[in-house]
Amino acid sequence: NGNIQTAKFRKLRNGVDSLSKSLGARAESHIRAHRESYITRDDLKWLKSAGINAVRIPIGYWALHAVDGLPFVASPDLLDTAMNWCKELELHVVFSLHSLPGHQSPDHTTGRRDHWEWGRNPRWDALALDFVEEIAARYAGNPMLAGICVVNEPSQQIAAETLLKFYRQAYARIRKHCSYERVAVVIPIYTEARKGELGGRLLAHEFENVIEEYHLYQCFGLFFL
Repeated sequence: NGNIQTAKFRKLRNGVDSLSKSLGARAESHIRAHRESYITRDDLKWLKSAGINAVRIPIGYWALHAVDGLPFVASPDLLDTAMNWCKELELHVVFSLHSLPGHQSPDHTTGRRDHWEWGRNPRWDALALDFVEEIAARYAGNPMLAGICVVNEPSQQIAAETLLKFYRQAYARIRKHCSYERVAVVIPIYTEARKGELGGRLLAHEFENVIEEYHLYQCFGLFFL
């Protein structure tokens, strides 16, 4: 059985570079069934009963729309449903934009490994900002929207000024729809070693309710001590 799984993985690496492609015609129904069952209203209700008051929802740029030529399945109705559940249960929501158009690093956490062009190819910049603004506009009316993290774990090789420019522009796009009194703009300082380059750069008198996000992975070192 292990050999079969290894062979399937090797085939995936050598010939098919995505889950959606490997599933073929079954991709949309398979992925949708997973999304409908993986996290349910009962899960959110349990979190609420345990004293949790907020959830983080990671999404890719294909969450609201299918993208021609790319192997992703959109499901805006399921995202709307999740937001409505959070409203009913009074759970705050922080969106984490895990994948920008072009993909912000070569890591699998962007939804597609080894497809890194954002931050290195200007043609993706406008699309990324449009994605940020569309999320803000779509859910601005939901009182449980508490924050939007404008990108998750961008490559360390992206210049600090490139990231800071994007953070400032993304802030402006979000603020067109969401007031600072209600919705935080979350910017990642990733890795924590870049604190000197990225930390404290969005000054309070220009940027209200900005939260810096650090991912202190304890398994990778003792920097958190």
